Amino acid sequence: MNRLAITGIGLVDNLGNNPMDCFTEYQTGPIPIPVDGSFSAQKDNLIEVKAPIYNRLLDVNKISLHTVADALKTIPYSDNVFTLFSTLTAGNTTFQDYGTDLGDGKNRVKPRQLLQGCRDFTAGLIAQSFGFTGGATSFNSACATSLYQLDYAFHLAKRYDYIVCGAGDSANNLWDSTFFDKLGVLGSKSAPFDDDRDGIITGEGAGCLILMDVHKAIEKNIPIIGYIYQPGIASDGVEGDFVNPSAFGLKKAMGLATQGIDKNDIGFVSAHATGTLQGDESEYNAIQDMFPYVDVVGLKSKLGHTMAGNGIIELIYSVMALKRNIIPKTFINSTKYRYVTTKTRATDCKYALKNSLGFGGKAASVLIEVT
Repeated sequence: MNRLAITGIGLVDNLGNNPMDCFTEYQTGPIPIPVDGSFSAQKDNLIEVKAPIYNRLLDVNKISLHTVADALKTIPYSDNVFTLFSTLTAGNTTFQDYGTDLGDGKNRVKPRQLLQGCRDFTAGLIAQSFGFTGGATSFNSACATSLYQLDYAFHLAKRYDYIVCGAGDSANNLWDSTFFDKLGVLGSKSAPFDDDRDGIITGEGAGCLILMDVHKAIEKNIPIIGYIYQPGIASDGVEGDFVNPSAFGLKKAMGLATQGIDKNDIGFVSAHATGTLQGDESEYNAIQDMFPYVDVVGLKSKLGHTMAGNGIIELIYSVMALKRNIIPKTFINSTKYRYVTTKTRATDCKYALKNSLGFGGKAASVLIEVT
């Protein structure tokens, strides 16, 4: 099976500013309460961005730069790098602020702030900030965005020294909260698979992977943290509708992602698990149909839903769990789903599966391996 080496990771979310702090806080800290505009990133010395420009960046762009800088700490510099970095929420607060005033011309539009509403702004900002001269682009596949990116990374790995692959979102704002509220899926607590779950709680964060062709990583003697295999990508087709997921696409994606792998070697599935009544039910049943008796983890119970970032953010948590030989717990009160983890458990498995789902029946699943 085709795989890429993970040689660097960067992570910022509502639990911390680096992978170690985030993972430790997930295991031991309290469940955070979402706060509108809660994150304020500090300029990293590794980022060549002038202070006046940096200070005017939206939070999502600050935290995205931060994760890239963290992920690159042990990676030799190259300009032959492709940047894949996406966001679904960048610019939403700007449009909210300007929207009511644009008609009468009272509020002067600031071009640099408006440009941050372009979905590919973050990718270009990263390439410029770090001097990468390969291509730079973003994806928009709803909440499956960052796992869809991983599939594209496999097409690029031979041509570039490495790929900066990540996504970030800051959805704790009026615009995005109202969006989910009007859809009828905004919840009052972050509780995937809980018997009393009632919907999505938005979160904020960014995650970054440095991905390399395995042979290049070995030749350059770059330590390998783990591996991702070619993701399974699928859609529900006529089986689902735009909002409510079907099991069809996810089953196909999980099957494609695990071709040739013994099901008994998979330690756990990191589910998409947003906390909606129908979504969690459908996903759990699909997982059990494909992988009976495998543990299921709902990381959003403590992270909230980080939109485009959720796939890579939760993939990083899964890698860190496997490296420590544990299966993480899901922070819930009670659940009817037998194989949802409610306690942290030990494991000697070296594989985990990460799922992401998106509006329109989009489904993605990626197999993770650690050494």
